[in-house]
Amino acid sequence: MPVKKSKQHASDKEKAAKTLKEAEETCFLCLKQSTTRCQDCNLVNYCSEEHFRLHKQDDYCFPYKSGRIAEKGRVLFATRDIKPLELVLIDPGTVVGPNYKSRPVCLQCLRTVESGFKCPKCQFPMCGQDCVQGFRHRLECEILSRNFERTQLTGQNIPSHGYAHLTPLRMLLLMESAGDLWFRTNQLMDHLEEENVHIEEWSWYETHIVEFLKKELKLASRFTNEDIKHAIGLLNVNAVCLQFPKMIGAPSTEVGKGCYPIFAIMSHHCICNARYFVDPNTFNMYVRARVAIKAGEEL
Repeated sequence: MPVKKSKQHASDKEKAAKTLKEAEETCFLCLKQSTTRCQDCNLVNYCSEEHFRLHKQDDYCFPYKSGRIAEKGRVLFATRDIKPLELVLIDPGTVVGPNYKSRPVCLQCLRTVESGFKCPKCQFPMCGQDCVQGFRHRLECEILSRNFERTQLTGQNIPSHGYAHLTPLRMLLLMESAGDLWFRTNQLMDHLEEENVHIEEWSWYETHIVEFLKKELKLASRFTNEDIKHAIGLLNVNAVCLQFPKMIGAPSTEVGKGCYPIFAIMSHHCICNARYFVDPNTFNMYVRARVAIKAGEEL
């Protein structure tokens, strides 16, 4: 019997070592198989140049990697000891946009618009011509110009559902691009299984977002009901509220929402060991340690 126990113990150790080795041979971010090691920190593997740029900027390797916990799913871990206030990660995000109900904001920079200037083509409030030509707005402008019903709701300085379809549309355009930004966003959960639990809420989405995108903006041939609901679900579950300015002593104004797929992997906890800040100029999210974090500790 002692011999059998010894053999069993050895077998368990071998399995654990194999599991650890397999985990080390995956991309630090998306968990795809990868044997390409960061030559600077020698702590993580990466599967592509896009993901490597999310691991290292300038001479700094961000001290995090993703992994799985059976009862939680995908989470982030510290790859080394992290000091208080040390930068843990920068998440450039994938989709930012106005809230479903919003006061007049610029579709490019999300700043409040009080000047009365509008995009000449789609007629939505904008800061000026520079924002009209901005990369976020260029892709959607022609689509938005197909129907001016919603722009009429944005004329007064009160919250309206004139913006309801904007951020889901941006998520759908990202879906259509089928690149790495969409791949990482699509790894997140949408919790559409709860649609029948929140019937009134989803009825509103059906009227003000799904039907408007398909019929009024003539997108039925490009996106299905399931596509649009998936986009809404991804935003509802994962997007963070964008409030600027976010500094001590200054009043914050809620201007929209943003989807940050790296940050979204982090665990929620009553007492968190990290906190985030979003730069209102770039919409990049910076996550710093609040306390000392040990290597291997969950973020």
